[in-house]
Amino acid sequence: MKTPDRRVVDLMTRGIHEIDHDRPLLEAARAMQKNHIHALFVPPARPQDSLGLITMKDIVQILAHEDEEALADMLVEDVMTRPAITIPGDMSVRDALRMMRMCGIRRAPVLHQGGIGGVFTYSDILRAILGDEER
Repeated sequence: MKTPDRRVVDLMTRGIHEIDHDRPLLEAARAMQKNHIHALFVPPARPQDSLGLITMKDIVQILAHEDEEALADMLVEDVMTRPAITIPGDMSVRDALRMMRMCGIRRAPVLHQGGIGGVFTYSDILRAILGDEER
């Protein structure tokens, strides 16, 4: 089966990295650096809240507009995006890619079996394409 026709759940990276909304922004940056990732998901603080997302790009944009001292006083919730745009695990890769491009995102949490099953990124698509070429 060609990559665009496969399901997101088949290509996604299993598991996600999280950080709480009330943690220091610098802690988020350190966690991303330590784990070699570009984003952390922010779980809902209350039942009525939605899943959030903070990316390395968000932090770099803050650095471009604020001084480093201001960064030390900021929390994840000051910068994160909420709600995070999610993708159903049974969506085709083709449709997921279209949605991601339309929304201007590079990664999205994947809804699978009643929860967040993983994250789907452009890198997952590239890995699948390169793997398909080797077959």
